[in-house]
Amino acid sequence: MGMERDEHGKISETVADDELLAVFETTDLPVLTATDIAANLPIHRRAVTHRLKGMREAGLVSSRTVGGSAVVW
Repeated sequence: MGMERDEHGKISETVADDELLAVFETTDLPVLTATDIAANLPIHRRAVTHRLKGMREAGLVSSRTVGGSAVVW
């Protein structure tokens, strides 16, 4: 983890992709939501969602929409 400024100039911690992916290894659950992942890291749920979308495009994770708007990874 490191530090960077967000779009509002506030300093926030950064999380490496491997740290984000490591959260999947810490659970017995078959899928996780961005909220589940954010609860284990010092970043906001929206940042997790943004990062996971990029990882999905890179083929590192897959996702599925469940119900009206929930997305599981």
